[in-house]
Amino acid sequence: MKKITSLKKGIMILKRLSEKPYEMSAIELSNDLGINRSTVHRILNHLIEENLIEQNIENKKYRLGYITHKIGKGYVESREYLEID
Repeated sequence: MKKITSLKKGIMILKRLSEKPYEMSAIELSNDLGINRSTVHRILNHLIEENLIEQNIENKKYRLGYITHKIGKGYVESREYLEID
């Protein structure tokens, strides 16, 4: 079986948080994605440092951070630019 890299696992977490219910605990992410819980925590901490995800203070669950909006906006704007030319 092919080893899944940390980058791939981080992408899996981001993609999962882009789907309903949009907020999940580390345990829920671990169970849902089949990634070791300590690995999920480590990746979540890196993603938080880069503002790609954030933790909801009220329920302690994780959700996409504001940088993901910036990335999405950049994608949309670049597509609009390409279509105008």
